[in-house]
Amino acid sequence: MNLTQVFERLPANQAAAMAERLTNAGGWRALLDPLGAEWDRSTVLEKVMFLADVRGLTGLGVTELLEAVDETFAERPDVRRTARDVLPTLLDAALDLVAADRLKAKLVLGA
Repeated sequence: MNLTQVFERLPANQAAAMAERLTNAGGWRALLDPLGAEWDRSTVLEKVMFLADVRGLTGLGVTELLEAVDETFAERPDVRRTARDVLPTLLDAALDLVAADRLKAKLVLGA
């Protein structure tokens, strides 16, 4: 499966909006390749949120998404490698979101 096929798995009523978000963010390389010129077109938080939405809408996990990156960028080993290298950065951002949500819940609930 390549990244185009990932998008084909999106529900029809979400596909256009997700495609627009991806385009506005700078494309797949903007989400996965910090060495690409497109990387700065979106924040790390936007990248995490987009990938979380893709996961939620398609049911695909990180492994399947990385396999799709590998297939899409088969002729670009540098892009494939940096997509894997950026995962810790994206995981840190996701964990920060979880921590912030927990803190917010504690403040709201007074726990």
